[in-house]
Amino acid sequence: MPIRAHEARLAPRRFTIVVHAREAKDGILLNVSRSPELFEQARSGKELSSTFQPGTGMAEDAVIRHRTLYLGGPMAHHYLIHDAGVSRYHRVEQRGARYRCQRDVDALELVEEKRVLRLGQVDPLYLVFFLGTQEGVERRREALKLRFDR
Repeated sequence: MPIRAHEARLAPRRFTIVVHAREAKDGILLNVSRSPELFEQARSGKELSSTFQPGTGMAEDAVIRHRTLYLGGPMAHHYLIHDAGVSRYHRVEQRGARYRCQRDVDALELVEEKRVLRLGQVDPLYLVFFLGTQEGVERRREALKLRFDR
């Protein structure tokens, strides 16, 4: 999909997050929020290592079968990884020395309320991706604002 100025528009139906990584076992933290606060911090270049500390990922199943993203506050993160016995992606393909990792999404789960929402019920939706080391040193970040067309 075209992304302009960190913003993309989607129909409110299943979509796939695609991550390209040198190592599929590199843990990528993903924050999904209704608030633009962390998104704006990421775009402005503000230091994010204190927010995306090791151990801040949410406890998802070792192998993901559902297609929901948890929607929470600034300290609630998905821990996207693919390693022996653990995969938080629906598909992983090795392409030469890199990996193409895919996570399907067809609903949002409000963490605090334990309630599932259809895509498009929250508009816009802010995603911040963070790749760091075990020591919390930032290696890469991406920020994306999703708008859902009705």
